[in-house]
Amino acid sequence: MNKKLYLNLSFTCLIYIMGISSIHAEAKSSAPVSDTIITQAELAQCNEKSKALTQTAEQLNEELNRLTTLKNNINQIDQDRKQMSAGIDFHDPVSVDKYNQINTQIKQLSQTYSNDIEKYNSAVKQYKIDINRLKTECDNKQYYKID
Repeated sequence: MNKKLYLNLSFTCLIYIMGISSIHAEAKSSAPVSDTIITQAELAQCNEKSKALTQTAEQLNEELNRLTTLKNNINQIDQDRKQMSAGIDFHDPVSVDKYNQINTQIKQLSQTYSNDIEKYNSAVKQYKIDINRLKTECDNKQYYKID
């Protein structure tokens, strides 16, 4: 396999394993030996797909970090609200309004998190499909440069 393609595939897989999840099923090639040779154009396509998947993995990791930060912020605001609720004066409209604003903020952030995590999970699912497709199309294939 081309060294550059191998490095790109390795990097893609490393990012995937580190930040996202492992793929449960390995795509195995049962193709005859003649089907394991790829053309220069196919090699270039495999390389481009690998680069694109590397970028996707990086974007997914960035999104996961953003979602983790958002979830941590929600948890912190919720903890602050719980501490505030012990000393809230329910007869003071300003105190009640402030408490209600915090509840509204938590609700809005939680809705944003819920929507974004759903999109993220869909993107991870598609990424897994694309990784398996790349493995099926490009792994265990050889390229022979014609002089």
